[in-house]
Order: sequence, then structure tokens, then C-alpha cells
Amino acid sequence: MADIRQILDELDGLFSLGDTEKIHSFLEEKIISSQENNETDNLITLLNEMIGFCRDMGYFAEGETYCNRLFMLVDCKPYKDTIPYATTLLNIANFKRAKKDYEESESLYLKVLMHILMIFMWQQVVQKQMFIIMILSNLLEKQK
Repeated sequence: MADIRQILDELDGLFSLGDTEKIHSFLEEKIISSQENNETDNLITLLNEMIGFCRDMGYFAEGETYCNRLFMLVDCKPYKDTIPYATTLLNIANFKRAKKDYEESESLYLKVLMHILMIFMWQQVVQKQMFIIMILSNLLEKQK
């Protein structure tokens, strides 16, 4: 499995050189490699990077293709209803906003907010359950 940190370090190096053609081809190459090797987590990261690149460069038609591809990848288990899912939606919303697709971006921003609130509420439920289990465990220990 490719080390995503190393790939992102290489990408940062290309950005510091400012060679947009190399950045684009590097990302395309790494996306293809991640897909061929079934490295889904890496693929998600790289597609998010490509969407940001396309947004910054104004490559909206190409970026739209990457947005659709990424959304199809994360809009299912095990990614749906996770922080990476919400982050991906936020990235796509930012792309849509830059593309001046304000209705779609607003819809995505609201979806991100709902997912983050849901995740937060679920974490609160889990924390309360763990607290109750700890208390019950202590009570049982004291009864022995």
C-alpha cells in the first residue's frame, strides 16, 4: 500500500515549484494507481486533492467529474456518516461555490452541518453509555 503521507509530501513539493502541469499529471497518476491497487482511503484523499486543484485552477468541467466520482465512492458504508464523509461533502460544496453553483453548494453545506451534528450527538450518546457502564461496573464490584 502506498504511503499517503509520502504522496502528499511529494505533492506539496510540486506545489512549491508552481508547476501546475506536473501537479495535474502527478495527481492523475496517483489516482489511477490507487484505484488499480484498491487503495480506497488513498483514492478518497487524492480525489479530494484533485477537486481542490481543479477548483483553484478553474477547471470546473473536469472538477465536476471528480466530484461525482468521489461522491459515488463515499456515499455508502463504511464512509457515510463519518467525519471523512462530511469533509468530502464540504470540499465538494466549496468546489460548487467556486463554480457559482450556489444552490447545490448551499444544499451540500446544510448536509455537512447535519452530518456533523449527527456524529456529535452519536458521540455524546456513546460517552453517556460508557459512563453508565463504568458506574454499573463499579457498583457490581462493590457488591462482591
